[in-house]
Amino acid sequence: MVGANSGGRFRCCVCGRVFPKGQGIVVALSGGVLAFHSSKCAARFLRLLLDSGSKEVMSTALRLARELESKLVEAQERRAKKI
Repeated sequence: MVGANSGGRFRCCVCGRVFPKGQGIVVALSGGVLAFHSSKCAARFLRLLLDSGSKEVMSTALRLARELESKLVEAQERRAKKI
């Protein structure tokens, strides 16, 4: 986990590329910061995290996916034309 240095720049935790504040994907967690210079690196990190095989991580990810899907369905139903 790499945070911003004095110049407001971050280092991607996947590939090591340095990028300025305001670009890339930066996730601040209680234990530190996850910085990704591109969505490709963020996706690679997510794949590695899920491939790690931790049952707790997998169950949380699946639960979150189900919650997001149900919210999407509810939003679509609200937007549907009512005849």
